Amino acid sequence: MSYHYYQQSGGDEKWQPVKADKLDTIDGAMFCTVLSVDVPIADDASREDLAGVKYRGSLYFDLDDATSPASTAKYAMELVGKLEQHGVPARQLELYASGGKGFHILVPEECFLTKPPKAGMAFLPAIYKEMAFDLAVPSLDFRVYTARKGRMFRRANVQRPNGLYKVRISAEELATLAEVADKDEAEERYKELCSQPRKVLDVDSDSPELATGLMALFDQCKAKVAKAATRSKKKRTVTLPKEMPSFEALLRGE
Repeated sequence: MSYHYYQQSGGDEKWQPVKADKLDTIDGAMFCTVLSVDVPIADDASREDLAGVKYRGSLYFDLDDATSPASTAKYAMELVGKLEQHGVPARQLELYASGGKGFHILVPEECFLTKPPKAGMAFLPAIYKEMAFDLAVPSLDFRVYTARKGRMFRRANVQRPNGLYKVRISAEELATLAEVADKDEAEERYKELCSQPRKVLDVDSDSPELATGLMALFDQCKAKVAKAATRSKKKRTVTLPKEMPSFEALLRGE
């Protein structure tokens, strides 16, 4: 069993847990975590508790240069190109226009895991961050690879305060937008894409298949994170005594 967290409107609102298979029953929630966790996480969870948390979900990227979708779309296509070089066809990606000025790109687990573990995997956000470093393009936000309860993304087809929606788009639509040089024209086309909810079935895509290049990158980054975690465990914890007579005498000038 796994859980997502969601918020109805964001901000300082308390994060609410929901079973992963019930997430689609939450109407109107504007945000939810990209990855699921195998157990609900307490606010006062210890470092040891957090180290045992297992995450599951697609490899994800957030691109937004806060300037214009014209420039961000160009960098999003650059990232799509790098993923294609690793063996993932563009039509197997989940591409979204976020409804602000940016884009979200998701790569299904099936593209780099032969058999995704049902319970999830420890340190998955850190592994995804290492993969993002390797695939880096301008406008890519590296702050989204947080652990604990995970990272919130906007939910698709839920209206934003600006009146637009995060919507699924095709690789062809992203490529067309990336070719628009004029900033104003790009913003108009972007707003048109995000002007109303869009069913996933409206976007023609291919079923995910294993990409050996991305699989190798995942394994490489997984090993790097595991090595770092092992080093962290080996660090000795220094416990100071409750009383330090020599130091106290020094303070007295003795």
